[in-house]
Amino acid sequence: MTPRLAGTLRNVIATLRRTSAAGVVSLALCACYSHIPLTSLPEPGAYVVVQLNDAGRLGMAAQMGPAVTRVEGVLDARSDSQFVLRVMRVATITGAPARWTGEPVTLRPGYAQTIVERRLSRGRTAAFTTSLVAVVGVFVVTRGLSVLGGGNDETHPVDPGGGTPGSRWTHP
Repeated sequence: MTPRLAGTLRNVIATLRRTSAAGVVSLALCACYSHIPLTSLPEPGAYVVVQLNDAGRLGMAAQMGPAVTRVEGVLDARSDSQFVLRVMRVATITGAPARWTGEPVTLRPGYAQTIVERRLSRGRTAAFTTSLVAVVGVFVVTRGLSVLGGGNDETHPVDPGGGTPGSRWTHP
């Protein structure tokens, strides 16, 4: 195998590891929340997910674009006739998500098919944290890694010839 090919393979493997780690973290963060169906709007400051009905998709098209089916954000204000969300994310009919940066959008309660509140789940978070600590602990123990400090240089004395005892590699 050429050095160039070996370097490329190392880069691909490193990228796959980073990508899989990011995926695990994303799943873990999703697993730590629960969605609670609401019959009335919660107090301002709550994170809500609004599934729009057909009238809502048509009524919100001018503010949010066509084909928006779901709106997620922080409830900013509410009244009997409308509520304001600081929008963080939307999804369209095709399922394509789009991030927003907290722009306020006014919705009517009649536009909502369902409204759920997203809350941090203490039980799921504790279970995930415990599992993560156990996995990291098993990894450290099975790999013989030292978490509390490295070894000292006396455990691997250097041969005056340039290599370590028992090593095939020596330097002139």
